[in-house]
Formats: sequence, C-alpha cells, structure tokens
Amino acid sequence: FGSVRRAKQVVIQYQDLDGEHWEMELEDLPARIILHEFDHLHGVLFIDHFDENDKRKNADQLQQCVREAGKEIAL
Repeated sequence: FGSVRRAKQVVIQYQDLDGEHWEMELEDLPARIILHEFDHLHGVLFIDHFDENDKRKNADQLQQCVREAGKEIAL
C-alpha cells in the first residue's frame, strides 16, 4: 500500500487509427487513469512511485514478491 501523487488535470495529444491528431483535457479520475496507463506503457510500476516511508512499510511484502518471482532486486 502507498500513495501516488498525480496531476489533477492533464492535456493529452494523440493520433487516432485514421492518423488524425487530437487533443483532450482531462481532470480528476480520467486524468489519473491516463497517467496510470502512461506509466504502464513506460514500464513504471506502482512501487516505483513509493517514497522511503512506503518502501519501509511494504518491504516485507515486496521482498516476498521478489522471492516468489525468483529474482533479486534492490529496494
């Protein structure tokens, strides 16, 4: 568990399947969703946003996940 700070408002530019360019302004939950999905596209995980306090609080669970995955990572 931890908290992730996100912008309350975002402006995105995108291209649709027909090649047409668009711009959209999003606020609140839709903005958070876009930022969450953008993180996924760039390989950023929820735990990558943890501050030192969140890392300490979740250290045991994170290490258990690492052990189950059979990989070693530095937290």
